[in-house]
Amino acid sequence: MTERPPVKPSWVDRLIDWIDRLPSPAWVFYLVMYVVAASMLHAAIWIDPVVPVGTLSTTWMVNAIWAVLSVVFIDYLKVAVGRSLDKFAPLVADKPTEFAALRHRMTEMPARPVFWMTVITGLAIVAGIASDPAFAYEGLSHSYVLAVSLMVFSYCFTPVVLYLSIRLLASVTRAYGLLDEVDVLSQRPLYAFSRLTLQAGLLWLVIVNLGIGTMVFVGDAGDAQERAISIGFTALGIVIAFTSSLYPLRGC
Repeated sequence: MTERPPVKPSWVDRLIDWIDRLPSPAWVFYLVMYVVAASMLHAAIWIDPVVPVGTLSTTWMVNAIWAVLSVVFIDYLKVAVGRSLDKFAPLVADKPTEFAALRHRMTEMPARPVFWMTVITGLAIVAGIASDPAFAYEGLSHSYVLAVSLMVFSYCFTPVVLYLSIRLLASVTRAYGLLDEVDVLSQRPLYAFSRLTLQAGLLWLVIVNLGIGTMVFVGDAGDAQERAISIGFTALGIVIAFTSSLYPLRGC
């Protein structure tokens, strides 16, 4: 029987792989990425001007984090997945083909779904801005395109992060399904994915708390619709965080 070839990795996976192959540590690239994002946002508010040139805005410095956070989230999880799989490998040493397929599934996302997720998200943001310019950044006119371009880039990763989290949880179930028997005297490898899913849960809590902090401390509360959307995403993040943390216990 001919095996199906591995799916083509997504553009997000290729981006992360490129970052990890750079001669400098990944955190250096992400720091530069944040500085560029913060500089773009400040250039926007200086051009219009919302604040005097040279004035730093706490609100916009915090907003710049969103341009980096999702990419860091994905990169961190991909590294954690590799470590977890290495710990789990001895349990399925007799199933190299199945384990290779599992590794590919957990470390690469299919190109087509990720492409359309990012495109649809970007178009939705643009449509929202077109219908109501205040949907994005109030007070900008000449520099609006600059700020909105960064906004589209920042938030197009949101569905990818959600998709990756769900995909990893489903893959954990597949991984435990490869086990024929359990050695009660050596159960440590069974918890290979516990650290991974705990880390995923903690990362979601970081996103949730950053979102709450941004809304409460450095931004306005917005209208009722904006608050409802924020509360909805916060609730979703909390659910995913706790599900990610507790899910491995289901498989053991």
